[in-house]
Amino acid sequence: MGEYCMNKLYRQTKDVEGIEVGGEWIIMHVKNRTLTKLNGAGGTIWSLLHTQKSVSELTVELSKQLNYRHIIDETDVQTVLGELLQIGIIESFFEKQVNSY
Repeated sequence: MGEYCMNKLYRQTKDVEGIEVGGEWIIMHVKNRTLTKLNGAGGTIWSLLHTQKSVSELTVELSKQLNYRHIIDETDVQTVLGELLQIGIIESFFEKQVNSY
């Protein structure tokens, strides 16, 4: 018998467009009519969320992007995700998974 597990995922919101300029991301939220400039980890994380990802997937991808020069902690990734959620340029949702034994 399987057990259900809820997996939290993140993705870019639908009403945003972004462009990378000189290592920084300029994000336009069409519906809210706002512009946001992201640099560093925030920009990289936002760009990786063109498809839905979990915190652990983002942590691995971010480490790859940095060629493993720095140890990336999931707590740091969660902090950035919280900030991106607050300004409305990403969204989170839960996906139900079945764990079979």
